[in-house]
Amino acid sequence: MAIRPAAAAPVVRQRPGQGLRAAASRRCRRVASRHGRRRRVHPDTRPPPHGYLLLFLLLACAPKLGVSANNPGPAAENPLLLWRVERAGRASHLLGTCHLGVSLDYALPKPHDAALTAAAVVYTEADLALDVSQMVGLLWSKGPGLSTRISPERWDAVAIAARDTLPAPLLEHLEPWALASVLPLVLSAKTPGELADTPSMDAEIQKRARARDIPMRHVETLEQQAALLRGLDDTFLAEIGPTDAASAAAAADALTALCFRADLSVSDVITEPGNPVSDVLLGARNRAWVPTLRPALDAGGALVAVGAGHMLGDAGLVALLRAEGFTVTQLTTTRPVTDARMPGGDAVIPPAPPARADLAALVDRVVPPIAASLCADGQVIRTCFAPDGDTCRARIEEDAALCVRQHADTLPADGTVPPRFSAAVATCAPTGLILDAIGRGAVTDAPVCALLEGAVRSGGK
Repeated sequence: MAIRPAAAAPVVRQRPGQGLRAAASRRCRRVASRHGRRRRVHPDTRPPPHGYLLLFLLLACAPKLGVSANNPGPAAENPLLLWRVERAGRASHLLGTCHLGVSLDYALPKPHDAALTAAAVVYTEADLALDVSQMVGLLWSKGPGLSTRISPERWDAVAIAARDTLPAPLLEHLEPWALASVLPLVLSAKTPGELADTPSMDAEIQKRARARDIPMRHVETLEQQAALLRGLDDTFLAEIGPTDAASAAAAADALTALCFRADLSVSDVITEPGNPVSDVLLGARNRAWVPTLRPALDAGGALVAVGAGHMLGDAGLVALLRAEGFTVTQLTTTRPVTDARMPGGDAVIPPAPPARADLAALVDRVVPPIAASLCADGQVIRTCFAPDGDTCRARIEEDAALCVRQHADTLPADGTVPPRFSAAVATCAPTGLILDAIGRGAVTDAPVCALLEGAVRSGGK
């Protein structure tokens, strides 16, 4: 799980692997063509393309379901954020990972990759091998929607800024920590097609360890991490809203310095010493991990690969292990400045425009026909994800109203509702219903539904 190093530093944006969207699109076109012959759907109210849905799933899940890099990053000779840990003549290694945005080959180039390839055991934060329904279950909020927890002005600002890549029902129902984490990723892309090809070091480490049959252990579970983050709801809710360019650029600069140049001078910016939230996310967890790691480090040959923020400062693993009597030697050499940069400097959310005075009337005009069409007998949304017609219509009407609100500022001033607006709302409205059904394991047992769900579960492969 991509837990941010500190509240001040946003999660660096990760993108699903290249080729994924194309594979998903091919599969979903086959499904749509089979189903489409059964019933013609009005073009303004047809169900959303499911490759679009898959993209949104991966936006949230990619840090732990991530595909390895197609672009390994600039060539380098020296490792990033690598330490040797020794006691009684037995050596192991610590590797600080940047969960998103930096490839493993850039951070751990040959011959230093022997810390992984020759390891006797690999420790990471958590096992990433969850299927999509399990991951959605972790990400999907069981509590009240976001629109009831932050001001209308803040909700509108985020919804409008993210609407090209994050539909309103997901904005409404993702856990606050998941939403705060995914927003910089979403805001980095002008279109869904741009969300491709940024690696996950953690996922790649686990993939390579499995390929070599290296035993893997984990200091936590994803469920433990999600529970910890849910306890910080107020902190994450406070981060969801308009942001300014200067703070976004400063955070991206600090992460760029750490993750591309191994510049440890930004340690205090990343870890925020004295911040109680930082102690929950970093210090307390580091202290809990040390007893788990101690036997493997005493035995030697271990690689401990966890978030880079966990290595830094007086509460970091490096300092804690030295206090335990281990000799910890930094193997990192600060790299020269390159053109590489962590995304994040452009993750800006401007204030929302004033709400339309006729919003309620607009909802009453647009939403009922969309709900009636999507939830009609034989339609794929109802067939697969909400077989009860009344339940389907109630959920679609609720979420479609949010979609109208998300897109209302795109309407012409003369009050007309062009077909493209209805199409955007119809595409947006079912996304929450679909993910909710997948997360609960409530997808209907029917051939077309199995194909659609399979496209999501398989990552489009």
